[in-house]
Amino acid sequence: MKPYSKSYLKYFLFTLFSLFISAINYAQDSILINDIKDKQIVALGDASHSDYTSSLLRVELIKKLIEEHNFKSIVLESNLFEVYQAFEQYKITNSIETINDAIFLVMRNEALNDLFMYLKKQNDLGNTIKVLGFDPSFSATDSNTIFINAIKENTNYNNLNCTDISDSEFAKHFKMLTHTNLKALLRSKKDYNVVYNYLMCHLQKNNSHSIINQALSNITKTIQARYDKVDSDNFRDQLMYENIVFLKKLYPNEKMILFGSSTHFIKTPKAIESSFMQNNRITLGALLTEHFSDQYSFIAYTAINGNSLGFYKKKYKLKQAPQGSIENTVALSPNTIYLNKQSTLLQKAKSSRLLGNTFINMNINEVVDGLVLIKDNNL
Repeated sequence: MKPYSKSYLKYFLFTLFSLFISAINYAQDSILINDIKDKQIVALGDASHSDYTSSLLRVELIKKLIEEHNFKSIVLESNLFEVYQAFEQYKITNSIETINDAIFLVMRNEALNDLFMYLKKQNDLGNTIKVLGFDPSFSATDSNTIFINAIKENTNYNNLNCTDISDSEFAKHFKMLTHTNLKALLRSKKDYNVVYNYLMCHLQKNNSHSIINQALSNITKTIQARYDKVDSDNFRDQLMYENIVFLKKLYPNEKMILFGSSTHFIKTPKAIESSFMQNNRITLGALLTEHFSDQYSFIAYTAINGNSLGFYKKKYKLKQAPQGSIENTVALSPNTIYLNKQSTLLQKAKSSRLLGNTFINMNINEVVDGLVLIKDNNL
């Protein structure tokens, strides 16, 4: 008898664990789904970008929202255009690496692989689900090539008479950009001018593909902001917000799920007692709350026990929850649980590790609309 392959066994164990998670959380999910099923924008955030168990729970919830409540857009914390293009290619190639290569490395895991396969199947069955990013930052393995090729496909160079910059010269300078910053590009005013002027000319002349143009607009604004030394954290969230508003205008009748780190989804930064949040912090969630009011809902995921995962998937045992934290209050709970704003436990709690797995004092009810507390995290 031929032994099972490691990949088959890994998928079998993942499926078994998914069924177990679904079973123990059925009652909790019913309350959670009722809280968010009619919202236009639902943000599902984890404590870090690499949290596996919360990814698994969020994926199971996303499937239910799609099948039972007609959510149509899944928007990840990765580059707006790179994710969109990769998923469209994945639907054709059926290669999971196509979409994985487009999202931030730290987010890639088996739970998201399962989600992508599920979403492709939904599309194959005629239920059109869009997958995009909401981040202005580059996230793909080969961002430079992706954007240069997309610009070429979207551009009639004969029409670019507003600049004397050749496409080859632009490509040479554009390759200086990195995933995380633009410092290499900004070493000289010439480098800055070549990329900025070419992209501005392109945006003025080409309106055929709104998603690539929105992503290129993100780049030009980021270049300008970095050159002007604008606060990068606030500015990034501002562009995230502009991307969500753009997508809602592009798909006005479609309910949307955001998938990313809780740091961006915070509704009221001032409700968190940290110097970073108190220093005029602007978050995507605060801007969405102001714009969409109660049509935006943020559900955060945090851990009662277990491990956190570092950026390279290394496990670290979570610290014991201190008195006054919501994690300590529910420490004896036998299962993963969900609490919303009506919960007296949530109202009385003084701190949580819902951000970066670090305990911070906060008024949780002003930060989130609901909190999922994971009994055994990343075990």
